[in-house]
Amino acid sequence: MAKVTIKDIARESNVSIGTVYRAVNNSGRINEETRKRVMETVSRLGYKANSAARGLALRNKAKIMVIMPSDPESFWGDVIQGARRAADELSDFGVKIIEFFHKDGLSREQNAIDVLKANPVDAIAMSIVNLDDSGLILLYAKDKNIPVAIFNDDMVSRDRLFFYGPDNYRAGRMAAEL
Repeated sequence: MAKVTIKDIARESNVSIGTVYRAVNNSGRINEETRKRVMETVSRLGYKANSAARGLALRNKAKIMVIMPSDPESFWGDVIQGARRAADELSDFGVKIIEFFHKDGLSREQNAIDVLKANPVDAIAMSIVNLDDSGLILLYAKDKNIPVAIFNDDMVSRDRLFFYGPDNYRAGRMAAEL
């Protein structure tokens, strides 16, 4: 079965594509009866908006700052390459990755915040190298309502969208069983 498009909804509802857009997004001026008719068609046909296509059509740009250590000779070299590959793959969808490399310390916190102020972003993905040194960035992000994803080491006590990385507790238990 072919995917239902906004054009299908317009044809079935006998309205323009723009009217369907306004009804689905609850925006702009639209007659209430027309909106109900369009939404019934949306429900009947099982229309689901394609967020990637919508982003391309609207030319929405998403900027994500990736904050990580700057040691390309270590484990972080692979992480840097992965971030760059992801940036390349996501560029067609309007996603731009801003890289911020650091060494530990308070100056990295303030430098990252300065970069964020100069280049507002929609999200932050960051590694926590020193649990005590990452608070300023997280506080800044919380104040600006910027979602934060943490990878490698978690900081459970802070606000974050999610964590991606190893479960050190479980790994320790498994190692103890060996």
